[in-house]
Amino acid sequence: MHKRSVFLIAATAASLCFLSTSALTDDNLPKPLFNRTSLAGWHPFGAASWRVEGGDILGSASAGPGWLVLDKTQEDFLLTFSFQCNGCDTGLLFRRVKAADGTSSGIYIPFTGSAAGQVFRVALDAKGIETSRTPLPSSLPPLKPGGSLTKGSCSPIPCDGIVGAHGGESFGFGRVPAPVKLDPAGWNTFQITVRGEAMPGLINGVALTAAKMDEGKRYGEIALKVGSGDVRIKDVQMMDFIERPSVLPAEHTDPHFTKIQVSDLFYAEGIAAGDFNHDGAQDVVAGPFIYYGPDFTKSSELYPPYPLAPAGHPEAGEEQPQAGMIVHGAYSNNFITFVYDFNNDGWPDILMVMGFGPRPTFSGQLFINPKGESHHWDNYQVAPLITTEINQFVDVDGDGKPELVTEMASTPNWTDNQEGYLKVDWSDPTKPWTFHAVSEKGTWGGHGAGVGDINGDGRKDILAAFGWWEQPPAGSTGLWKYHEQRFGREGTNCGPGCGGSEILVYDVNGDGLPDVITSLAAHGAGLGWFEQKRDGSGGISWVKHVIMGDPNETPAQRQSWEETDKKVAFTELHALAYADMDGDGLTDIVTGKRWLSHGYTYQENDRDSPAVVYWFRTVRKPGGGVEFEPHMIHNNSGVGTFMAAVDVNGDGAPDVLTTARKGTFIFLNNLKKR
Repeated sequence: MHKRSVFLIAATAASLCFLSTSALTDDNLPKPLFNRTSLAGWHPFGAASWRVEGGDILGSASAGPGWLVLDKTQEDFLLTFSFQCNGCDTGLLFRRVKAADGTSSGIYIPFTGSAAGQVFRVALDAKGIETSRTPLPSSLPPLKPGGSLTKGSCSPIPCDGIVGAHGGESFGFGRVPAPVKLDPAGWNTFQITVRGEAMPGLINGVALTAAKMDEGKRYGEIALKVGSGDVRIKDVQMMDFIERPSVLPAEHTDPHFTKIQVSDLFYAEGIAAGDFNHDGAQDVVAGPFIYYGPDFTKSSELYPPYPLAPAGHPEAGEEQPQAGMIVHGAYSNNFITFVYDFNNDGWPDILMVMGFGPRPTFSGQLFINPKGESHHWDNYQVAPLITTEINQFVDVDGDGKPELVTEMASTPNWTDNQEGYLKVDWSDPTKPWTFHAVSEKGTWGGHGAGVGDINGDGRKDILAAFGWWEQPPAGSTGLWKYHEQRFGREGTNCGPGCGGSEILVYDVNGDGLPDVITSLAAHGAGLGWFEQKRDGSGGISWVKHVIMGDPNETPAQRQSWEETDKKVAFTELHALAYADMDGDGLTDIVTGKRWLSHGYTYQENDRDSPAVVYWFRTVRKPGGGVEFEPHMIHNNSGVGTFMAAVDVNGDGAPDVLTTARKGTFIFLNNLKKR
């Protein structure tokens, strides 16, 4: 057997052995609430009948409406299940509190009817009949009327002013709930996270109406309803946020990587590499520091460092509330970092997309290399208004120079947001860059961006979470042709959270057609690729393949994943890098969990699981199939908003660079030394 094959078999076996003893026994995973044989742990309330049939819960309202109530009361939890409902009336009640006279009240979410997905406080009589229903208040702050954000030139922010991060504004995302669509013949999925006042959830991937808890009691009973017809329920699982593990998992580093941790403080979420001191070795820049190769034992300041606490708290004065019940704790001012010789003097400069400036936007800061002088780098604000957390720095228009692919807006709620790219004035790159819009105005969202030739016409197209824009022939004017396609979580009403991270255009299965790889939700679950198909006339369609889905999915649901062992699952894939990690000629995926992404508490599916970094090896199978082998690089670092897979030690293998709330890490790739 070839040496490489022996290595990969051994490495995969070792990796899967480790994962099988950690992923499957993790106390922080949802636990079944139903044993499929009896209703132990539950009790009926009302006239409806409940029984176990074929391993499922069957509720019937033939004698009248009623509830199946969980015996144990709950406060903060994650609950998931699937249900079948053909013409029935069903929903979920939680935080139900009983009065001495037998009446009760709680929070209710109907799954059917015109109010499906909305959130109410309901009152019940002693027989379980609903006597009142009141919508809960919206968790979204009111939009500020009018107002604008200044476009164009604005004064540079001096180095000593780079201390704070953006705190957001009143967004318009999520204000018009998407309609809930049920499959009357098949299974429908429900998921909710109840945490303090926040209660985000999904019905078949469609977000619940944004609502916050009223003044009711913070804990109570959970109950499933059947108001009419029959409902069938299965795969009922819960994660109790009050009860949690107290022992951290043992730190693990893949033996085929060498870990170098250059900082244990939180300074930045974007990282890149370049030879900044002209000594022939690659250095690493992460936020305010440059770490000098080849041993990374020395560093210098790019701008004054501003360390942050990994998490904030509302009473500590560090939180910065945003849309909904999302509360931002201490927040880095550095999101994305690119390296390029902008002024053509032979010394690499640094472009950072930074989180300060006119809210709720980011700004582009260009730092000019001082060529060995010992002082903070001069910086220039070249883009005062950026509205996305995912940017690409590539040559879009074919002029041989890179552009910053991004989004810009002028209103505080981003309703006039546009996709496009910023061009540099190469005669003086420190001047404000010029924005070229390719899209109509709209709320395109703040996650997901890519560049690549989708249709094979030799011109690079621009991709976002909701579709792609086809670049017209050279010399054309006006906006680009838009092709709608959800490269992300489907059927949701989650605004910027619908999108993922860096989008790669790459022929995954080797059929000659460019495909698309991306995370499905930067603040949720999912990693996938979209297979391009062509019809007889050249029309393009897409087939979605899930590589890794939601950690809440059952073993049966995971069988459709294209991850080989179906056991690895983590959320918050906010940064992705793509490289041939093992030298087999195929591009692999490098990503991880953006641990505590908002620094305090949030509505998205950002669980408390370990801050892992993984690479997924691309394996083409006979017949055109593809699988992805997961390999854990490290379980106590995670990713920020931008990571890198580049060769920093000159051995020809891409190394992994990441910086986030647990510090700054370099993982030297030793796969070629096997």
